[in-house]
Amino acid sequence: MFQINPVSAKRCFLSSTLSLLLVMNASAASRVALVVGVGTYQELSSDRQLTSPANDARDVGAALQALGYSLVTGAAVLEPNRESFMSAARAFATEARGADAAVFYYSGHGAQIGDDNYLLPSDTPKLSGITGLSDKAILLRSSVMVALEEARVKTKVIILDCCRDNPFSAQLQVAMSSVGKSIKTKSLGEVTDITGYGPGFYLAFATSPGSTAADGNGERNSPFTAAMLKALPQSAGKDIDFFFRDVKALLPRDQVSWTNHSISESFALAAAGQSPVMPAPAMTTPPAVDGVPIVRLQEMPVVPVRLAEQPVTPVRLAEPSVTTARLDQPPVTLPSSGFFALEELFSDSPYASYDLRQLKEILNSAQTRLKENGFYSGEPDGVPGRLTQQAIIAWQKSHSTSIASGRLDAGTLGQMNLLGVAKRSFDSPPVSQTPRATPARSPSATRPSSGGSGSREMSVEEFERRARALQRR
Repeated sequence: MFQINPVSAKRCFLSSTLSLLLVMNASAASRVALVVGVGTYQELSSDRQLTSPANDARDVGAALQALGYSLVTGAAVLEPNRESFMSAARAFATEARGADAAVFYYSGHGAQIGDDNYLLPSDTPKLSGITGLSDKAILLRSSVMVALEEARVKTKVIILDCCRDNPFSAQLQVAMSSVGKSIKTKSLGEVTDITGYGPGFYLAFATSPGSTAADGNGERNSPFTAAMLKALPQSAGKDIDFFFRDVKALLPRDQVSWTNHSISESFALAAAGQSPVMPAPAMTTPPAVDGVPIVRLQEMPVVPVRLAEQPVTPVRLAEPSVTTARLDQPPVTLPSSGFFALEELFSDSPYASYDLRQLKEILNSAQTRLKENGFYSGEPDGVPGRLTQQAIIAWQKSHSTSIASGRLDAGTLGQMNLLGVAKRSFDSPPVSQTPRATPARSPSATRPSSGGSGSREMSVEEFERRARALQRR
């Protein structure tokens, strides 16, 4: 007769139960988030840059941390290039495996081709067709939505504050019409086939399909994100549908947020018993002195940080030399050309009185520094331009000790290790010492002799009279 050892059976049962509890504890209550903000685009003109995405992402990241979400990379991902964006998306899918909930938030430019929505990283080049877009942008469907489904996340929340005018619509319209495809000129469109990805998706857009949503326009946050942050303290514990209804009620009347989903159970952004401990950020620009915003201590978000899980200083992916961006940067005012000329670029620097030839050499060195750190994609040539200007601004916004003036001031040059360049004297080009040849005298100024060594020189009038006489012969 077969007998069971009660001691072995008990050990096996306890071991299996403990393993199951550990798995359930590790995944059932876990909540993770990826928060991305892109406002500085290297290949776009100054009027196409966005003022609020960095602040939007920073504030949403802090609010989600206060709700108990673990942020991928430990902080909001700011101004990522495509490589950094994709790296963060892969890390997000990995950390979200088996999670109870995963939230993806994006603020920046977006574009829709057919039924596909693309998110645009900071190094998106000028586009001439869908191939370039596929290679250089982030496809929301495969990079985020499918990845989260494969990670078996129970509830997947996608929040997109990027329904702004597509900056590449004019370029893409011509290219796409030749292959029978259309481009939606109002940026991201509604994802209507989310049921094809399975249950558990909730998508929220800043505005309805076919419409545009406003950027911050000088305010700290865009209207949609500002409304969302304002609603969180009171509504984060509500069912997510009711939360976004509260957000909609706080938006301007001409902007209607849009949601669609495939969730079958009630879900709240805040877990049971969890509520934000930070105040919503102000919806207006903070006061400033001499153009520098004042941030009062009581206005700063209070976010509980567990030292064992959170880094002390958040850093941007793939840019180890870049520190956390300075808060509340004032907007940069550029000339109509979109960039400062060489003299103006150095007007606030120790090199303001240097010769233009030496300024060009220093700018060349600055472009080299910017390229080494991933801010500049051109070739260093010492010539100012839009690409160089946007790279300087991006550098300044990413260094906490800089004011984003757009000029190569002493602080920025110091961070680039470009201070202390000695002034050189440039002499004027030497004047040629070669004697000038005596120019030949024109015939009209020469008076032919009337002949004979002793004869007088013929007058002009007499010469002309004799010439006419010869012509009559």
